Amino acid sequence: KDSEYIYSKLSFNIKRINDSIKLAEQIFDSQSKIELRGGKVDYSSVAGYCTDIEEIRVSAYEAKDSMYSLEISYNSFKDKIKGYNVNISEVDVMMEDVRQEIINERYEDVPEDSLSVEIKMADIESTSTATSLFYSTVTSGVRSFIIDNYIKILIFISVLILLFFAYKLRIKRYIVL
Repeated sequence: KDSEYIYSKLSFNIKRINDSIKLAEQIFDSQSKIELRGGKVDYSSVAGYCTDIEEIRVSAYEAKDSMYSLEISYNSFKDKIKGYNVNISEVDVMMEDVRQEIINERYEDVPEDSLSVEIKMADIESTSTATSLFYSTVTSGVRSFIIDNYIKILIFISVLILLFFAYKLRIKRYIVL
């Protein structure tokens, strides 16, 4: 009952813990009956289940902390990436997988998978930042080149147009003759 109260207040699923507690209680009850009959008893498997329950509890808290941190990073990531027109569906799928692990009580996998999501978000963010920087640098470079050399460019284009018309007239004279 204590596990139900604790985990329901913290919004953890407790089926896995309750199953372990029931198994431990069954083994304990059977060992107690054997002990009453004067038989040789072994409570070590009960202690093993207690250790498993404690490990699940610790993993659940770590998963909860990791997921809380990941949700903050994910929301921040989505805000930063909005203007870049980048496909983040892979990150969305990874986030849903982490959420499912918590729902399915696979708390042990959450920190490692959270790290994978963080790495993927960092990769996407750095790629989009690099692409944006490249684009702005090239655009700025072309713009400044045109502004700095617009007179030379106009002269060059004018010369090309004059040469075109001059050769066009010359070719027409040879064809007509």
